[in-house]
Amino acid sequence: MLIQCEKKLIHKGYINTHDKNLLLSYQKKGEPFKQFNIEMNNNKYKVSFPIGDDHYTTTIKEKNEMINYVKYILNQHGI
Repeated sequence: MLIQCEKKLIHKGYINTHDKNLLLSYQKKGEPFKQFNIEMNNNKYKVSFPIGDDHYTTTIKEKNEMINYVKYILNQHGI
């Protein structure tokens, strides 16, 4: 399921950071501080992403809920 998110990030100009400590880690090409990351932290998914000049973070317990949230962010915001 994360593969669809990766495809959308690549389409939006993001490149893989190859951070092996995270489930998914991409940064905007040429803008290393604009990162989209997903990691496991205390049995919860931590999702962090940029919107404009701000960086947001949220935690979600269930995998399906996290995937739906990520899809929503990628579809609704100019990340």
